[in-house]
Amino acid sequence: MKNICLGCALLAAAGSASAQLPAPYLLDNTEVREVRAPGLTRDYQVFVALPDSYRDTGRRYPVVFVTDANYAFPIVRNISQRLTKHAGMEETIVVGLSYAKGDTGVFSRRRDYTPTVPRKHDYRADMKRKFFVGHSYGSLLGLQILLTEPRMFEHYILGSPSLWYDVGVMFDRLEAYGERRRDLPANVFFGIGSLERLAPGKKRSRAEQNADMVADLRDVDSALKAQRYPGLRTQIKVFADEDHASVFPLVVTHG
Repeated sequence: MKNICLGCALLAAAGSASAQLPAPYLLDNTEVREVRAPGLTRDYQVFVALPDSYRDTGRRYPVVFVTDANYAFPIVRNISQRLTKHAGMEETIVVGLSYAKGDTGVFSRRRDYTPTVPRKHDYRADMKRKFFVGHSYGSLLGLQILLTEPRMFEHYILGSPSLWYDVGVMFDRLEAYGERRRDLPANVFFGIGSLERLAPGKKRSRAEQNADMVADLRDVDSALKAQRYPGLRTQIKVFADEDHASVFPLVVTHG
């Protein structure tokens, strides 16, 4: 038995019959809160990841909110912890916003994230330093918040926003904001994969099948910079050889 490798032992254990189901894998220092949206008559779950030092201190922490939590929450939580431990980043609370209970992710995000009060949590969160993290439709939701309630978050990390949606409705809202407001107080990081471009030979349009998402995002960033909002800082990064599905972890890390 001493000569049996660990991998062989694990395979043997996995293949053995057992009357008891194995325990699920759990993330340390995480909590799940049930949230009722009375006006919508829908229920959601909010996932919360607390810093390692949270139980041992009385201080407050910046908060990162991420959409599509069913897949994105563990990614952002793990990247945040790794950057804290190995890159000197400040510890953060990570809050994941799930899909509506009973709905598929596709249906829930299409209804809740597209543009056609945050609940107060009893955590020691520094609500003057809030981050919104979104990708695709979730990033579109972030832009909608930025242009309607810009002070809801101080920092936005937006990956591959679906700016083609509804024939580019977000460009109209961007222009309308500039006509009525003189400042946009926020720090915005845009990230996108270099492969999210229009295929050669196709004519660019605001339709999904002919959208050039990289060019669209550059247009949004340029339009924001052209307004010279005193309280706005934007940065855009195009990640080489990444596509819509693969780019999200890089957007989170660099953001």
